Amino acid sequence: MDTRTGKIHEYSNNDELKKALSENEDLVKINNEDITAKQLENMQVSKHDSVSKLGKHFTGNRKERRRKAKEYKRKLKHVYPELKYNEN
Repeated sequence: MDTRTGKIHEYSNNDELKKALSENEDLVKINNEDITAKQLENMQVSKHDSVSKLGKHFTGNRKERRRKAKEYKRKLKHVYPELKYNEN
């Protein structure tokens, strides 16, 4: 699963999986038991899903990325106060 987009990727063998995991740090290996029927049908994890195992993993990862981005923006604001920032 790609933790940035929520897309579920399927690989035919273990070598392809290892290569993909080494090339992309946003990919995580998941168990087939963790995928719900709807996620398997869409090959996607909803960003609003906080109930299933994959949904919890994806939502937690999104929250952490957003928190880090806000923290970085806050620190940058103190270093360069003359720059205009979008307040949203």
